[in-house]
Amino acid sequence: MKILIPALKQKDNILIAEHFGRAPQFLIYDLDNNSKEIIANPAITANTPNERRRILLNLFSNIDFSVIITKEIGPGMFDELKNNGKLIYLTTDRYVDDAINKFKNNELKELTSPNE
Repeated sequence: MKILIPALKQKDNILIAEHFGRAPQFLIYDLDNNSKEIIANPAITANTPNERRRILLNLFSNIDFSVIITKEIGPGMFDELKNNGKLIYLTTDRYVDDAINKFKNNELKELTSPNE
């Protein structure tokens, strides 16, 4: 199982970005082998939410993940991801590793609606 997390890499730390669609990067965490991969957000310079959503959905169509952990996500992206079978979990953690550990321990709440 793979988890997608909006991220901000700072030196040796990987922080969770405040807003899903505006994250500078995304971290993909593979639960099966505990590996991490960081990819750039190609939609970071998009001019509108619709353009950002279109670019991200194109990117995500090439990534095999089933779970998202985020601090904040808007209604358009939330609906698209939920309609594609993705589970979206809320975190208030600052660091990616803390949120991943809470997910592993079933300590995160699944979002049932957007929170932006």
